[in-house]
Amino acid sequence: MLIYVFSDTHGDTSGMDLVISKLKPDMIIHCGDGMDDAIEISKKYPDIKTCIVRGNCDDNPAVENQAILQLQGHTIYITHGDQFNHGKGLGLTISGENSEITTYAKQQGATIVLHGHTHQATYFCDDGVSVMNPGSASMKKPYDYKPSFGCIELYENKAVFKLLSIEVLEKF
Repeated sequence: MLIYVFSDTHGDTSGMDLVISKLKPDMIIHCGDGMDDAIEISKKYPDIKTCIVRGNCDDNPAVENQAILQLQGHTIYITHGDQFNHGKGLGLTISGENSEITTYAKQQGATIVLHGHTHQATYFCDDGVSVMNPGSASMKKPYDYKPSFGCIELYENKAVFKLLSIEVLEKF
């Protein structure tokens, strides 16, 4: 199963649309702060399964701020991440060791955590839990970070994680 993970689009669907139109995934996960963008994309690609969580800049209380998925024998915990007081130097260690988000995910039985909030693409493993932040998929953001997304190839008993640049796809 091929899953693309996006976050922090903040009103800009162009990066997500570019990726999905060129490289059709089986599923899209959006980790918040652009929940309406993800809803728009899910309508444009109705045959692709979509999971969306609310971020701290999203205002639709009907959408949950976390989700747990069971896919291919894996338990995946999805959140925007702001409620863990992590990121931007607030409590997630460089290695991720003993982070709040990992501890909570383990309590839920998850072996994979997907989150956003920091706009920085990161991946690490902490005590058997794989943690991925796809960064921001926004092509218009005023930060130094390059627009990015996460790719997960999910198999029974195995998961392959990749962080990819959206700008590379603009050339194809």
